[in-house]
Amino acid sequence: MSSNGVAITEAKIKIIKALKPPKDKNTLMQIMDLLTFFRRFLKSCSKRTYNMRQLQQKDRVFDGLRIVREFEDLKNSLIKASILAAIGLDPNKPYLMVVDTALNGRGYSVLLRQYDGYFHPISFGGQWPCL
Repeated sequence: MSSNGVAITEAKIKIIKALKPPKDKNTLMQIMDLLTFFRRFLKSCSKRTYNMRQLQQKDRVFDGLRIVREFEDLKNSLIKASILAAIGLDPNKPYLMVVDTALNGRGYSVLLRQYDGYFHPISFGGQWPCL
């Protein structure tokens, strides 16, 4: 953040770019948690995560090849400018900071209410040691 506004740094984009396709159901669930948080900003998220959601079911055998294309498509969507747009700081607009911690990681998001009435992410990051 600066007087020029909020800029998306390469360090934050690297977190998403560095994500690897899930190797098992545990890492799949972690990826799905991230995607669930941003589902409002991902067009047709439910359709685009169909195979991933199917693999979360109890009796399904994990087959990573079925989800690589879905995963890469969604990962690329998360780093697009339309998802994380650099915007000017406005003290009159409401900001929301969301922080989540778990035994195996932590994350945060800073969101700003836009003209459509929804909070849109302007920054996010975290640490997921098992990914």
